[in-house]
Amino acid sequence: MKNLILIFGFFHCLSCLAQNTPYLNANRGNYREASVDKDSNVYLFRVNQLEKYNKLLQPIWVKQYDSLAISNLLLSKTNCFFFISDNKIGKMDLNGNIIWCKKISTHINNMMLNHQNQLALATTEGLFKMDTLGNMIYCKKFNINYSGISSVGYIINDSMGVYEFITSNGAGISNTTIYKFKYSEILDTIVSIKSGGNGNNIELFNIYISNHFLNTIFSYSRNWLYGGMGGGPTNGYIEKYEGNMVKYSVSYNNLSSTYPFDIINNFSEDEAGNLYFSQFIKADEISNTNGYPHHVDVYKVDSAGNSIVVTRLINDALTSSTPINIKNELGTFHFLFSKKYLYTYSGCRGYTINNPIVSLLDSSVHSSCSTYSIYPHTFGSYNFQSLNLGVSTFSNSSYTCVNQSIITITNNSFNPDYNYCSSLGENELNIKNEKLKIYPNPANDILNIEFSTSLNLAEQSTTIEISNALGQVVLSEALTSQNVKLKTNFLPNGMYYLSVKTKDK
Repeated sequence: MKNLILIFGFFHCLSCLAQNTPYLNANRGNYREASVDKDSNVYLFRVNQLEKYNKLLQPIWVKQYDSLAISNLLLSKTNCFFFISDNKIGKMDLNGNIIWCKKISTHINNMMLNHQNQLALATTEGLFKMDTLGNMIYCKKFNINYSGISSVGYIINDSMGVYEFITSNGAGISNTTIYKFKYSEILDTIVSIKSGGNGNNIELFNIYISNHFLNTIFSYSRNWLYGGMGGGPTNGYIEKYEGNMVKYSVSYNNLSSTYPFDIINNFSEDEAGNLYFSQFIKADEISNTNGYPHHVDVYKVDSAGNSIVVTRLINDALTSSTPINIKNELGTFHFLFSKKYLYTYSGCRGYTINNPIVSLLDSSVHSSCSTYSIYPHTFGSYNFQSLNLGVSTFSNSSYTCVNQSIITITNNSFNPDYNYCSSLGENELNIKNEKLKIYPNPANDILNIEFSTSLNLAEQSTTIEISNALGQVVLSEALTSQNVKLKTNFLPNGMYYLSVKTKDK
């Protein structure tokens, strides 16, 4: 069966899209977050691969790196990327060429460009600072006195040299298990520490720093039980923090100790402050054995009103076979710009990591394979409270980093497989009160196009064109009838763009 996905649009509008798209700075370098540059090019990464698409989501190139597993990609205003790969930090240009790559002996959690345009890195041991040439400036280690804290966590803010971190302990302190502390670089001391969190033994697994709202972050944390056969994660929580205020705390309970720690693949946020997250899980929710189908779930957390509404947007069954490595079998969901959403996954349905599926969804995040399930939740009722100081600092000036060589393989004819499940579906387009109907979409052998009688095709020259993902016109036909049936059985599977041209539009 053929599947031809068609995207209809006016190309004079698409050409001005980049001018209306804000330069996103370009993101905060969040975990698995897509990047969009000032020309509206989109950059995706998965494991050792970086992909570049234009604003129409047509692939430009793909690059593979021999010793990287990229987790964070930060696009700076100086038109370059900084990336994290476990204990490596590096810089590349917008063509994916490595400028430098350094390796240190501790895991890097996240990064930011501080007020001096230096790289500030949160590692498992403390704050590392580097210049944009890759030279180490200094390392400040933190001695956290609360039992069970094994990581500094994430850096979330820099206010003129006062760095704010968020972390968790995992054991030992009743009802005070997520911590935020501030370190003053000028005073060389911890100036405050606060605690919050739902219940005991909370471990923080992922944070997302807002691109649209100041001093706003989202977190994913889980309760953890220790000891015996009953040990492992239990309840999970999706939370939104505005400063020290907890805006909401959504209980998220379908978790199991057999899951990897990064079960939530990524977060994304639209311009209205709504949160999206995707996860790759097994259909039976528990078993990690052969024979169970796997699927990607995508959820939306709506922050408007007096309660929180969590909606499952996509419930997409993938394959009945067990993945080779579940941590690399990823489905991710990204808000790009101007109500454009990207749903992509790799390593499932028989596709490899380096041959992903990519789909552009419409403004309502419509997907024909979605299951819409609504889960209401109330707002959180607690805030972060001040504690006595429990963090001290000490320096280690002997910390150094070493050069890491990277071999790059470039493919300029990269052509990903498109997800036929998440299509635009059958749409009616209203354009200046002139209706155009295109169906079915995806198309197989025949594509039907119906024009309303308000557009008299017999009185003017009208042409329909279909182009492939490379911009090549593969079908062009003059129209004289209000109802058209186009034969598409000769076209290979793929994503196509449809345009209708009259004498004046």
